[in-house]
Amino acid sequence: MATSNLRTTEWLYLALITTLPILSLSVVAQRATNVALSDLFFVAAFGCWMLDFLKGHAKLRRSWFYLPLALYLVAVICSALLSINPLQSAVKLLGKIYLIALAVMTFNLVTTLAFFRRVAEAWLIGTTVTVIVCLLAIAMFYAGFGESTKYLSYDYASLPVGNYPRVRGLSGFPALLCNYLNISLMIVIAMRLAGWLSARWFWLLITGICISALFSFSPGLGGVYLSAGLSVWLWLRSRKYERGARLVLAGSIALAIAIFLSAAVLLFDRVPQGIYSPLLQGQLRPSARALLWHGAFQTFTQHPIFGNGVGTKVANVRFIVPSGKEHVLSDAHNTLLSIAAETGLFGLLSFAAVIVFLLRKQLPLSFSNGLDQTIRTCFVIALIGALFYQSLTGSFEDSRHLWILFGLIVSASQAWADDVSREKVIE
Repeated sequence: MATSNLRTTEWLYLALITTLPILSLSVVAQRATNVALSDLFFVAAFGCWMLDFLKGHAKLRRSWFYLPLALYLVAVICSALLSINPLQSAVKLLGKIYLIALAVMTFNLVTTLAFFRRVAEAWLIGTTVTVIVCLLAIAMFYAGFGESTKYLSYDYASLPVGNYPRVRGLSGFPALLCNYLNISLMIVIAMRLAGWLSARWFWLLITGICISALFSFSPGLGGVYLSAGLSVWLWLRSRKYERGARLVLAGSIALAIAIFLSAAVLLFDRVPQGIYSPLLQGQLRPSARALLWHGAFQTFTQHPIFGNGVGTKVANVRFIVPSGKEHVLSDAHNTLLSIAAETGLFGLLSFAAVIVFLLRKQLPLSFSNGLDQTIRTCFVIALIGALFYQSLTGSFEDSRHLWILFGLIVSASQAWADDVSREKVIE
């Protein structure tokens, strides 16, 4: 990584990482997609990396990681070719290729602990900007300037209307903000354990992330709690506080389950539908998400092998929210159901193969077996919270930050052991 072109690639890649959460300020708006600032940095970084590769200054790292990625690519290509809307799927196919390229480029660029530290610092800058924007939106709302923050906040959707803001920051949607912050939480923890972040900045960022995630009022908040609980559990275990560790783990799991259940059942007292609950003084009925899950599963059963087509609508649910407005929703709001409905069993199994590859040889999770294991543990916890949990109530298979996390996990597993074998975790 000594050539000038590759250093340019690194700087462009770091700019991409920094601008990841800035999605609502898209520089190009089209019917089918939005091109964000980070996408432009990707084009520049990828082009520079390819140029260096063609000149012989960079090599493609060897790994079986390319195999499940290739299977997933074949699956989405088949889905696009057999789509009920080929034009719409062709545009989405380009997005899928972009996401796979993000993972491949991350795996090939982030090959040392030193450069990962730069990546983590760039992620920290993006997270800090995001947190500041969210806290500003919250403060302005309660100061009586709620109208001025409409580009930083979102409607209440299925939540009861009240005197509170629902922030989205610069991420476009509250759920996407919460998903990004879930990974940010674990990167901040990894930086603190590595000794790259002072205690003051650590607690400021952790507090800001938690407040921002809370005011997203997304079901994905359970993933943030779960990741935080798993981290504290491991930290307490590393210090032999077994009883406290078990209590923290049980509490975080219970809270995550409760939040998930609240996304599947809606308390709604505007219309006489559902089952009346005397205890809760309202009608209990399936949430919009539950109806969308059912619709997406039906789509999957109709197109079980290659799906409906990538980028196509997988459900059609009309739903009256507590504010009285009718919403028409077509997204599955569940990652596995979304993949199954769009790309069929072939796509679902190939995506599962990618995840299985990421998780192989990652156990046991630990904060006490050296810095390399600690960082990989933080990555896996981020995957548990942001993908495994949050994907139960949201479709995040196309999130840029998740595919970058995929690349980081494989890179850390394959190349960093020798680089950090003598490093210690901060006490």
